[in-house]
Amino acid sequence: PWASDFFGFAEWVFGIGFTLELLLKIVGQRRHFVFDVWNLLDCLIVAAWIVQTVLQADTGLNPTLLRLFRLVRLLRLLRILRTIVIFDPLYLMVTAIRHSFSLMVWSLLVLLLVQMCL
Repeated sequence: PWASDFFGFAEWVFGIGFTLELLLKIVGQRRHFVFDVWNLLDCLIVAAWIVQTVLQADTGLNPTLLRLFRLVRLLRLLRILRTIVIFDPLYLMVTAIRHSFSLMVWSLLVLLLVQMCL
């Protein structure tokens, strides 16, 4: 019952936080801001949040796609985690999962074929 209120509040908190972060990056990096692809992705995410939340307009994008872009932002943290020694086991696990993804896809295809043939 309280989850929708909590998620609505969390969306506002993170949206405002990301917007402030983006503004600080624009001020700090100035002309170099537009040359980084990650910054352009951040602009897209913040703009979609502003259009969707503040203006209450239909963006025409699938909300799952926007969540995927937000997930990509989190994946950027892996670059930072590599430099911190205490996170070596976490980095090792994430790298192993990422590299085993193709094997999981092929295994799923083989299981589907076996299931369909039986």
